[in-house]
Amino acid sequence: MRPHDGTVSLAERALDEAIEAGLTPAELRALLRGRTVVDLIPPLPGESPAAYADRATSELLVRYLAGDAGEVPPSD
Repeated sequence: MRPHDGTVSLAERALDEAIEAGLTPAELRALLRGRTVVDLIPPLPGESPAAYADRATSELLVRYLAGDAGEVPPSD
């Protein structure tokens, strides 16, 4: 995981947190289907980077558990 010193984008921070929560890069690619995480889960006005990363990770995990990723390719 990269240090979050203000230079990491919202998307990078959310993806780092999702991986730390247990999603693999292959699972994330399947969930995102070519979109960025901020396209799939837009940040709320005034939402802090930490709050966005938490919420985006939660939403990604729910989508994964609901089977929204379809057939997930083998892990990297």
